[in-house]
Amino acid sequence: MKKFKHIQGKKHFKDRIFFYNGSPITFEDWAKLGVAFYLNEDNIYPPPRYKGGEMVRDFINEAFDNKFITKSMKKKYKLT
Repeated sequence: MKKFKHIQGKKHFKDRIFFYNGSPITFEDWAKLGVAFYLNEDNIYPPPRYKGGEMVRDFINEAFDNKFITKSMKKKYKLT
C-alpha cells in the first residue's frame, strides 16, 4: 500500500485531497510537520552560526515561488 495518495476533491476540478496511510492530511497537520522540521533544523544547525530553521523557510518559499522543486534547489539545499 502506498503511504501517500490523493483523490479528486469536490471544490474545483483541480482540487485534490491528500492522504497519508489512508487519513486525509489537514492544513494543521501539514503546518505542525513544517514547524517540527523548522525546529529540528534549529537543533541541528543552531542560529546564529547557522541558518537552522530559516533554511527550511527559504526552501519552502522558493518551492512556492517556483510551484515545484527544481534540480538546482535540490542541490542548493543538499537534498540529493
